[in-house]
Amino acid sequence: MGFIDTGAASASAARRESREQASGFDRVLAEQIAQAARQSAKEAEKAMPDKPAASGDTQSAREQLLELLGMSPAERIRFVMLKERGLTEETLRQLPAEERARIEAEIEAEIKRQLGGTAASAGGDVLADKST
Repeated sequence: MGFIDTGAASASAARRESREQASGFDRVLAEQIAQAARQSAKEAEKAMPDKPAASGDTQSAREQLLELLGMSPAERIRFVMLKERGLTEETLRQLPAEERARIEAEIEAEIKRQLGGTAASAGGDVLADKST
């Protein structure tokens, strides 16, 4: 007798079709993930314009990171605020007294705002004049 189980054959065909659909979905999902990763990378590049461009800059970036890690929270706030203004401690010292005093006051206020307390408790003498 030649008995053919059409239920098993159709179940097998259904599984095969399901796998094909799943692989299509997997492919679309992988493409979407890759596209999102590329977009995130582009956004990260825009957010980090000061990234090292060459391997020679890697050492200075490493040194800067170590310096940042060694700073107190108040010193980091000061560093970031100066950098946002395109200043360094040296260029800040060279500014006219009134402008320098205004910037120093803004930095002190931001440190107090972020750290919620007095400047002395926030980072010691970070607010003191570093030129002396």
